[in-house]
Amino acid sequence: MKTWKQKELKENEMIMDGRLFESKEEEIKIGETKVWNGLEVTKVIQKGKAFNEIEIPEGWDIPTLQQGIDMVNDDEMCDWLNFKSEDNDFYVKQPFKQNEGTYAWLGCFDSFFDLNLNASISCNSANRGVFLIREVKDPYEGM
Repeated sequence: MKTWKQKELKENEMIMDGRLFESKEEEIKIGETKVWNGLEVTKVIQKGKAFNEIEIPEGWDIPTLQQGIDMVNDDEMCDWLNFKSEDNDFYVKQPFKQNEGTYAWLGCFDSFFDLNLNASISCNSANRGVFLIREVKDPYEGM
């Protein structure tokens, strides 16, 4: 008769469906940033993740719908963020309280943009990601 030795799990391990999973604290790679209208902005990152899988590092946020629109309408930012590429759709904050529990995103195409305001937070797309923003601090503030 075969017996199984029970394995003691480490703090970062769990068993699900009979398989061992190890969680890894991975630092989110921010990459290149640019300052725009008092905000530090990243390029589109974390592509292919559903909205409920997006990780937002402390001090960063996702843009509001208006900030996303303003960046799309700014030719320099639109080019820098490569919004005219079909693989740079991005999430924005849900602007309507009635749609709470869903997310909003802007679809980018070479000749037009598409706005979706009521999508499931568990849906994902390989070309959808998030760009992050944070306020730029005045280096002379408090001196």
